[in-house]
Amino acid sequence: MISNLATSSITNAILELFANAYDADATEVKFFYDEDKNKASIIDNGSGMTPENLQGFYRLGDSEKLDNPVSPKGGIRIGKFGVATVLLNYLAGSYSLKTKKDGLQTIIKEDFSEDLRQDKNIPYKVKKAKDKKSGTEIVLKN
Repeated sequence: MISNLATSSITNAILELFANAYDADATEVKFFYDEDKNKASIIDNGSGMTPENLQGFYRLGDSEKLDNPVSPKGGIRIGKFGVATVLLNYLAGSYSLKTKKDGLQTIIKEDFSEDLRQDKNIPYKVKKAKDKKSGTEIVLKN
């Protein structure tokens, strides 16, 4: 599996998600783990993603960080491999992702019991955000 090549441990996979928060200029990142519910969450107050940004997020090896190695707030971005979505499959049986940017909230839910294909269309919903805040929340299950 590609995810085994991308990381050597669950800890490193989770650290990659923290690196994405850092690259999004997050000033706060929270990680929660509930062993009883077999669920983990990572929440940041970074720049978030629009539906257009998510297209690159879901292409293996693609990352806007290659073209823009410095974040809008001047941080040197540390991620560059575009492996976050592969790591989601490595870490969980399913996940939900909620991200807010530019007054929009995009919500994605994916179950990995289905076929994994690079060309698979992952359905998402976009709605008006309730507030002006930006950021991303990923909930990993199973």
